[in-house]
Amino acid sequence: MRNLILSQVISLDGFTTGPDGEFVPPPWSDDVAEKWSGWALESGGPFIYGRVSFEFQKAYWTTAEGDFAVAYNRAPRFVVSKTLTGEPGWNAKLLTDLDQIAALKAEAGPDLICLGGANLAQSLAEADLIDDYRLMLTPYTMGGGKRFFGPGPRRDFDLVESLSTDVGSLILTYARKR
Repeated sequence: MRNLILSQVISLDGFTTGPDGEFVPPPWSDDVAEKWSGWALESGGPFIYGRVSFEFQKAYWTTAEGDFAVAYNRAPRFVVSKTLTGEPGWNAKLLTDLDQIAALKAEAGPDLICLGGANLAQSLAEADLIDDYRLMLTPYTMGGGKRFFGPGPRRDFDLVESLSTDVGSLILTYARKR
C-alpha cells in the first residue's frame, strides 16, 4: 500500500487560487526551489494532477531545459479528468474518478504525489484519500478564490516537518492521523 502526498501552495488566508481562479505563483528563490521541488523529483513520481494543472505544467515543462526539467519530464504521471479524452501524453495515464486513485493507493509501489489542481485537491481531501499534506504557506493573502479546504468533518494531523524559506514562505508537512 502506498501513500498519497498532496503538494499544494496555499495563501495565508487559505486560498489556492486567486479571486478569478488564476494561479498566483508563490515567492520563489533557489532556497525555495531546493526545499519545495527537490523532494518531489527525488521520489521519482508517479505524479497526479487535475486536468487544468496538468495542461499548465505540461505546456511549461515539455519546453523547459536543464537537469531538473529532463528528470521531471521522464517521471510517470496520472491526470484526473472527466473532460479530457484520448491519450494525454507527457508519460501520463488518464483517470476518470477518485475510485481509481484509491485503487492505485492499494497497490504496491512508490508514494503517489499530487501536484495540483485546486479542485482535485479539494476532492481528494473531501474523500479523505490524502495521507500527507505538504503545504507551502505563502506570505500573502488573496482575499478570495478557491479555498483549500471546503466544509467537512474535523480531521486531525501530526506535524512531520516545518521548513522556513528565505522569502518568508513556510513548507509544512502534516500526516493524517488515522
